[in-house]
Amino acid sequence: MGVHGTKNCYHCKSNLSVLLFYKCSSKKDGLQSKCKQCTKDIKKQWSINNVEKVNTYNRNWSKQNPQASSDKSKRWASKNPD
Repeated sequence: MGVHGTKNCYHCKSNLSVLLFYKCSSKKDGLQSKCKQCTKDIKKQWSINNVEKVNTYNRNWSKQNPQASSDKSKRWASKNPD
C-alpha cells in the first residue's frame, strides 16, 4: 500500500484514502482499521454513554495537574470571552 493508497474502514465499510486513517505501529500496514471520522464518532458516543467515568477522570486529572488545569482554563477563557 503506497503513501497515497486507499483502505477499507472496518466500521463504515467505506474505501477511503489512507490519509483519513490514524497511524498505528502495531498494525501490519501501519494504520488503524477504522477511519478518523469513525474513530471520533465512537469516542464521542463512548463519552456520552460514560459521563460519570469522564467526569471522574477529569476531576482527578485536574487535582493531579493543578498548574496545567489552570493554564488550560485560562486559554479557554481567553478564546471564549463573554
